[in-house]
Amino acid sequence: IEILDLFAYPQIILEGVEAIDCISGQTCVTATSPSYADLGYNWYDSNGVLLSNDPMVFCFDLSGQYSVELVDLENGCVNSEEFNIVDPLMPTISLPSSVTLINDEQEELIPIFNIDASTISDILWETEGTLSCYNCLTTTIIEATDGMLINVTITTEEGCTATTEVRVSVKRIPKIYIPNVFTPSDGINFTMYSNTDIDQIDALYIYDRWGNLIFNNLAFNPNDPDQGWNGTKDNKDVVQGVYVYLFQYVVNGQVENNYGTITLIR
Repeated sequence: IEILDLFAYPQIILEGVEAIDCISGQTCVTATSPSYADLGYNWYDSNGVLLSNDPMVFCFDLSGQYSVELVDLENGCVNSEEFNIVDPLMPTISLPSSVTLINDEQEELIPIFNIDASTISDILWETEGTLSCYNCLTTTIIEATDGMLINVTITTEEGCTATTEVRVSVKRIPKIYIPNVFTPSDGINFTMYSNTDIDQIDALYIYDRWGNLIFNNLAFNPNDPDQGWNGTKDNKDVVQGVYVYLFQYVVNGQVENNYGTITLIR
């Protein structure tokens, strides 16, 4: 009677087969076998190149297909198992590259992420201006200067980070009031009224319906009726009717022309 010795292949239990960690730049796989104590370990890449003979644990810093081979050193039985190491899911942030604000208006920034927002462990908004919140998923621009940058950085639970920036343009559009009816008898001359965005009116021209120049004044302040037109030409009252005005002033470094009609009533 022939007696045969039966041997089992070493069972392989793998732990830590995960995506590469963003902080350490690697992931470590542990191979164990519950039934064997005297084992040899061989770790291979996808081409069958031996990477290590380290027992039980080997750390990978590149994604790809790998395998581990366990050898029973007593009977020579061999078992192997393949596994896949993947790259981490890198977060991204989508925001407009630039926003334009008119005067003192505010703007809410709502980023779009390629990951579940619940996996974001930290978010930080940075800027020289003023925001409604600096560690919230969304924020609102409260105060801004032209050309300033807003940077936002997120960190996931796995330690992966993403950052992006938004450039802010601030356009100053002055608030202007120009009357369309003018009564010289009330003693208030015709002129332009504005907020502090206009420091000086470079010129005011008044023309009659035939294009004749009736009045002009240069380099004077807005909101000052004494510098405006009093309804005369050469110190004589002009007739009641419709006249054309042209104001010239500088805003944001550019000359602006504001023209229209004014009705003079006596």
